[in-house]
Parts: sequence; C-alpha cells; structure tokens
Amino acid sequence: MKKLEELRIENMRLRQELMILRRRMQGVNIFPSPLRRFSDAEIAKEVICEFFGINIDTKTRKSDYVRARYMYFYWVRNNTHMSLAEIGKSLNLMQDHSTIVNAVRKHCDDYDTNKVYRDQYDKLVNMIEEHIIEHQKQFGMPVMESPALQQELAV
Repeated sequence: MKKLEELRIENMRLRQELMILRRRMQGVNIFPSPLRRFSDAEIAKEVICEFFGINIDTKTRKSDYVRARYMYFYWVRNNTHMSLAEIGKSLNLMQDHSTIVNAVRKHCDDYDTNKVYRDQYDKLVNMIEEHIIEHQKQFGMPVMESPALQQELAV
C-alpha cells in the first residue's frame, strides 16, 4: 500500500515537471515576479482595448472581442498572481475559472497556428510591458523588466 502511494506522489511530481517544461518551451514566465500587482491586469486591459479599439468588457461573441479577451486572459494568467476566478471577475462579464482555462487553451492553439494572431500578441506584450514600466517609474516603484524586453533594450 505504501509503495502505491509513493508511486502516485512520484507520478504527480513528474506531471508537474512536465507541465513546467512545456510552459517554458512556449516562453511562458512560469514564476511571475511577486511584485506584479493587480494593477498590471488593469494596464493590460487598457492596452488591449486601445490596441483593438474595442472594450473587452462588452458582452459579445464577435471574433475580434473574443480573441482580444483570449490575449488578455493568457497574459494575466502567466504574468500575475491572480487566480482563475479573480481573472474571470476582472472583466465585468463575471466569467468563471473554466472559461479562463478554455480561453488560455484556445489562445495557445491560435498562437501556434495563426501568424497574424501571433504577431498581434507579441506586439501587445511589448506594449503592455512598456506601459507597466512607465507606470512603475511614474509611481517610484522598482522597475521589473521582462527578460525579453531587457534583451531588446540591450540590442
């Protein structure tokens, strides 16, 4: 009986390591900085709304709105410490955790298969990071630059 429990624990540990490796291969920030605040999600929301010229809080299933929300959910999930439920509540649509999980999965699918979508998301990430850095400097907070942005600035 004890051997079975040890195997289950080892299996769980290996599955977690596999998930971390997959996320690293996708370029996901697995351990976001603890200095990331909820305001980062608000900044991301503003940048995405401005970029697409829409309000992602609008309750509609039009593809432009849905894809913008996918990008928002994915970015917030991987760059803040907000739970899935908190992310769902961050928009006025009051979406639950399963909606966020589905949106993140669909974002990954679109990112892998759609070059236009990938280019838009990459541009958005840079814009969000720039806005966050501006916000941090404006309020005298320590500047937490992403590794990708640090490389870009070094070139």
